[in-house]
Formats: sequence, C-alpha cells, structure tokens
Amino acid sequence: MISVSTAKSIFNNFSKIKVLVIGDIMFDHYIWGTVSRISPEAPVPIVHITRESKMPGGAANVAANLHSLGVNTGILGIVGRDDRGKFLKNYFKQKKIDTRALTTDSRRPTTEKIRIIAHSQQVVRVDREKKLDFSKAEKKALKQKIKRFGPLYDAIILEDYGKGILDQEIIDSVLTLKKKKPSLVISYDPKKGNDLKMHNIDFGTPNLSEALSIVEKRTTLKMGTTPDEIGKALRKRWHARSIFLTLGEKGMIVIEKGKTNFCIPTVAREVYDVSGAGDTVIATATASLAAGATLRQAAILSNYAAGIVVGKIGTQTVKPEEILKKVNSQ
Repeated sequence: MISVSTAKSIFNNFSKIKVLVIGDIMFDHYIWGTVSRISPEAPVPIVHITRESKMPGGAANVAANLHSLGVNTGILGIVGRDDRGKFLKNYFKQKKIDTRALTTDSRRPTTEKIRIIAHSQQVVRVDREKKLDFSKAEKKALKQKIKRFGPLYDAIILEDYGKGILDQEIIDSVLTLKKKKPSLVISYDPKKGNDLKMHNIDFGTPNLSEALSIVEKRTTLKMGTTPDEIGKALRKRWHARSIFLTLGEKGMIVIEKGKTNFCIPTVAREVYDVSGAGDTVIATATASLAAGATLRQAAILSNYAAGIVVGKIGTQTVKPEEILKKVNSQ
C-alpha cells in the first residue's frame, strides 16, 4: 500500500509545513470509574469515580493531532471566558499552537462533552453548551482573521461540529484564499445537517451518513445506493479533488477525480473508542498532502493513524513513529 521509506519521507516534511484549523473548539472531560452494582433509585449503574482527565476536543483535538505529528499548527475559533477556555488556551500555549486567530467570548461558554467511562465502556455522555447566533460584527471579525492569517499557512482544515463557527460566509472567505493561493490545501470534515457549498477543495472526510444527507437533497440517490455512488455524487457537488468516505469498520473509499475508486480496509485490530478518530483522519491526511503525499498516500496514512487511535480510550492523538510501526507491520 505504502512503503516505510515513502512514509518517512512524507513525515520528514511535517516540520516544514504550517496547518491552520478553523472550526468548533470544544473541551473533552472524561470521568473514569468502576461499576459494582445497580442503583436502587433507578435501573442505572452506580459509577465509583477513580480519576478524571481533561483534553482538547473538536477542532482543538484536530490541532492536538497535528501537533503530535510534528506539524506547525494554528487554530481559529472561539472559546469562552471560563475555566474550560482557560484550560484550552494553556494547552495551546504549552504545545506552541498559534492562537493569534483565537477569540475569547464572555457570552459564549466553551462547549464541554463529559463522558463517564466504566470498565473501558462509555456509560453516558453529558453535553454542556449554549448556542448563540453570531452577530454581524462577530462574523466580520472572524473573516478578517481568516484574511489576515490564512495566507500564512500551507493548508487549512475546516472542522465542523455544528456549533456555529462554520457557515457559508466563513467557508466562502476560506475558498477565496484558495483562488489567490492555488497551492493552499483545503480539507473539510462536515457535520450532518449543515449543508454548506464547497468549491475546489482538496478533499472532504464525511462518513456514509453525512455524505448521503448532503447529496440526497439534490439527487435521486437514497439509502441503499452504494457508497461508491454516494461518494462520487458528493465529489461532483463539492467540485472536490477527492472524497475520503469513511465506513467505520469497513475502512475507507477514496473517490478521486479521473481515477478508479480506491478501497482501503481498516487496520484496527481492536476498537475501544471511536471518539476523535475523524479528527485524526483529517489531521493526518491534510498534513500528508501538504507535505508532498499524493491523495491516495494521504488517505492510506490517515487510515493507519485512525486504526491506532481507536485502539486507545478517550480522545487521543498519534505520533509518526506509531504510524511507521503500523506501516512496517503490514
């Protein structure tokens, strides 16, 4: 699929590139514990807490993955003026992730996902967030940051978790940069229900459900249509160079303009937690493409990376040496 020497050559270029993540920044909070009995108050398990862990989520996890890969990383988004926002800003500072395009908003609390884990299984997830519409002034400020900082990067990742940062205005601002700088790599991870117009992006990383939700509105395709047809229709709709259609345990299909579809089987041996796997895919693939990989090579490396992180519990990242070890073992 890909040689170790080719993968090494691509990874060696990671320190030479800069990637900007634009999207919904979140805070992931894990509560770990054990269960020995069911509550007498309701048919639910009683979790005895043993430890807690806090880490970046959403677009912040994409940035964390890029940093772990050795990529010079920047982030554009919004955090609240709260403890969760403070934690994330400290994390970015420690990892030397560029926060010049980061906004702190006292009206908008940092979105938090709380997952309670017992015996390696997620018992429940609790979300803490407040959705507010963006004012014209706020949108203008975001677009000005895109215009100012976007040209400084070799690639831009658009990470949509449906929290409001990515709308058509923001997307169009990024696509305008692509017109002025054709070498700029742009990738997009969509959110189901947020149907945005794309044009000439390098690739998108939808899962099958997300892809179908976008194309079925404007085509005759319905559930039951083959993944190949759905991916092909989405590539045409977005005028994208490629679509990396993720299929969970079935791996990934690469739909590339002018080429036969390319299927990549999953390399995960054990799956403990899929949270954050999509973040790892788009981070690895975008960095690889910006570092000189072909689209197929980028997809292969991102599939290896995803296979590693789903074998870990919690939102996790992956390092180049872990991927190389996986490549060498195949």
